Amino acid sequence: MNNSGDDRPVHVFYIGDYDAAGVLIDVSLQRELRLHLRSDIELIFERIGINAEQIEDYDLPMKPRKESDHRSRQIEFSVEAESMPAKILRSILRDKVEALLPANALAVAKVAEQSEREHLTRMAAMLKGAI
Repeated sequence: MNNSGDDRPVHVFYIGDYDAAGVLIDVSLQRELRLHLRSDIELIFERIGINAEQIEDYDLPMKPRKESDHRSRQIEFSVEAESMPAKILRSILRDKVEALLPANALAVAKVAEQSEREHLTRMAAMLKGAI
């Protein structure tokens, strides 16, 4: 358990290019994060984009791998993260984050936000009438 009393793992959601360098970057990043985290903190590192399945599902544009790039030979082409529509990436990330929330936490937060919005609207109307 860490000093905050929070024993939940640290989740890192990674989005990067699908190419020889991109695949190696997430491995390197994960290794570096583990070196700098205390040993009692669990790290869950997940590449949520771009992956081979997404390339096929969304028919993302591919470029041939540079012949001069000798890293990760199993990656035969590259796909830039920017080629995935932002709306889809946001949806993937939102789903991952929401899955970590306690049951009904999002619904409770939305009700509270709506209540606060209505209160601020009433306050603005009252102030507008006072001018």
